[in-house]
Amino acid sequence: MAEEDKNQILALFQAATGIDNLELAFSSLEDVDWNLAKALEIFAPSSPVHVPSMSTPPEPPLPFTIPTGPTQDPTPLPSQASDLYYSYPLSVRVRYEDTYHTINVYSSKTIADFKTEVCVKLNIPSTHLNLSGWPRIVNDEMTLGDCCPGVLANTLSLKAERRVDENRVVCIQLTYPPADVKEFVFPVKNTIMELKQHVAQLSGIPVKDQAWSGLPIGATDLTIIRNSNFKNPLHSLAVTKKNNLFTDRSVTSTNNHNSVETEALTKQESQDDGEMYYDCSDSEPDIDLIEDDLDDTPSDNFKDPMIPENCIDQSGALAIFSENFEKRYGPIHPIFFCGSMKDVIAQATKGDLLDRRPVAVYLHHDRSISSNIFCQRILCSEIISGFLSSNYLTWAWDMTLPTNTTRFLDNVTLNFGDEIRKHLGALGPSSYPLLLIFQKKTGQPLEIATMLSIDTPHDEALSMLVAGYEQHVSTIEELRDVEEARFKRELIKQEQDEAYKESAERDERNMNQKKAAQLKRIVSQEARLRAMAMKEDSINIAKQELPEEPEKSNEVTSIRFRFPSGEVTNRRFFKEDKIGLLYTYIHSKGCLPELHRLMMNFPKKYLSDCPSNATLAECGLCPQAIIFVEECFDDS
Repeated sequence: MAEEDKNQILALFQAATGIDNLELAFSSLEDVDWNLAKALEIFAPSSPVHVPSMSTPPEPPLPFTIPTGPTQDPTPLPSQASDLYYSYPLSVRVRYEDTYHTINVYSSKTIADFKTEVCVKLNIPSTHLNLSGWPRIVNDEMTLGDCCPGVLANTLSLKAERRVDENRVVCIQLTYPPADVKEFVFPVKNTIMELKQHVAQLSGIPVKDQAWSGLPIGATDLTIIRNSNFKNPLHSLAVTKKNNLFTDRSVTSTNNHNSVETEALTKQESQDDGEMYYDCSDSEPDIDLIEDDLDDTPSDNFKDPMIPENCIDQSGALAIFSENFEKRYGPIHPIFFCGSMKDVIAQATKGDLLDRRPVAVYLHHDRSISSNIFCQRILCSEIISGFLSSNYLTWAWDMTLPTNTTRFLDNVTLNFGDEIRKHLGALGPSSYPLLLIFQKKTGQPLEIATMLSIDTPHDEALSMLVAGYEQHVSTIEELRDVEEARFKRELIKQEQDEAYKESAERDERNMNQKKAAQLKRIVSQEARLRAMAMKEDSINIAKQELPEEPEKSNEVTSIRFRFPSGEVTNRRFFKEDKIGLLYTYIHSKGCLPELHRLMMNFPKKYLSDCPSNATLAECGLCPQAIIFVEECFDDS
């Protein structure tokens, strides 16, 4: 198969399956001999996959290659902008996996082109990229200038996320009576309740009778599996049949209590699904029952407190609270934050601005006759619970047991201070339940902004929650402006630091170059001085070796020397002196023999051609002669 066809099949396979690992996709196609249909059956068996036509060039997988197309002019600079609008530079700050990436673009770039650039920079396939945080609703045809004209002094902050594959599954190992073990896969887009219904078909245990172990902490029946903490590659679960809580239960109360409890048991046992949902009657409560509710022991309707007395870990306590709350009041309730008070405050105040939410603290008390009414009317309202789950971090605590109350107040002192502890510590059982809304103003710690009680009507409670969230949004906008201003200052400071660093490095390079040049000059000067000293020494030696000039006689010849400097000298030599004595003479005058040669014009000849032991007479330098001293250069 041609390499071009393989590249095309590889691109189609990645586009259809969402596999962005190039090596995995390549090896998977190799295993099926590049049969695209067979490969798609293996990797996407649960849903039909549309295979694009081979005649249409597919979009190449990101980030390994960038889609090609007709050559386009680069984004114009402001001076080259179209007459329709002004193109200005934008500094886009993209947050991805707790890391900020800065992308500098121009406002004339389209959203589609910008997303492609983000995909390449963050190594995310285009089909899996989700960008949020735009100032307005955008589409791919719009430009950055259209969606954010002049936004925040030409800066923009966005959040990038990798879109979850809805077709992904989780592998589950299930243990169920009597001792059977079964492994199966289940779609992550389904809820825990759908998983329980599937297990009911496998094990024969109805959902209402199932007792589970191994489910993630804080997971409720409405929790979507992809949002819970299921382990990869295999999550182990165990289910058994739970005992009937009403078996062998004795009723030993007064006549009034006997009638009330009998009625409550009859109503709960007659429910079709068998779940333990508390029935809140609309009739006026009996005064004797009210007095009993204010007794020192919890109501007989729920013998177990929402949070056990011996539960030390706050995260585990909140998980038990969430489970008991759902048993009493049903699956419709806010999603309770399963963590310590310190953890929920940290997430509300110290996380990323886009992830921060106001805190709602629900305080429950079983000895208050209002608890069940408040839960059914406020917390279990589909509208209010949905709004709390979407926009608030809801934390809860049970104030029924004195030890749990003390633990709560100690945590309040540690996280909020003595003032709020005094306020909450003065409340009695009849003051509960309460829903406290904590908000953080700019530059201030969390404080109680709103308090919802049994006296708060449903519509007013919803309005108060909406107003609290709007105030939170306003605070976040202020913090965002502060953050953007701080980021801009840091960006300017970073640019200044980089410019200073570059200038310092340039100065250091120049200084090093100057030092090197100065050192080179010093070394050269020292070498020149040494050469001059050596030359002077050699001249002195030549002068000492030169014999005295003889007097005029028939045995003497007179020779005139013309030096390269223009100097002319006359010197008498004996006719029988060797020619080397002439070189000693010019050496005594400062002309090194190895750098000069002697020449006669009439006839023209170089004395270097004569034998070294020849006499002046033999060389034709008698009775007188003119010798030119020439500098000789090494031609090599």
